[in-house]
Amino acid sequence: MLLAVYGTLKTGHYNHEVHLNRPPIYANIINLNATMYSNGRYPMLIRLDQNNDIFIEIYELTQEELLKIDELETSFGYSRSLIELPNFDPFWIYYYDDNKPPQEFHHVISGNFEKEIEW
Repeated sequence: MLLAVYGTLKTGHYNHEVHLNRPPIYANIINLNATMYSNGRYPMLIRLDQNNDIFIEIYELTQEELLKIDELETSFGYSRSLIELPNFDPFWIYYYDDNKPPQEFHHVISGNFEKEIEW
């Protein structure tokens, strides 16, 4: 199973070390029907009808690993969705469940999350 990550599961972030701890099989910008927001500690993707560039890393996971990450993500209001794009094998990605971000989140125009505030 393939999982695309764009936030604290990316290389160099805390959740990467806990849940993935290996190099991605792909890391680059893709065009998704989403936009990124961040509160400085972690990002979220909100679904949109228009495409935006989002920097992702893709990992190959076992079912067990994916279910553990599901526990993490769903506890913060995210749901996993299957994405099918030309020139890619289908992959999973997490979207925020609401159609607008919480008030303390700002738009990440670059589509590339970098932590701004320490936990």
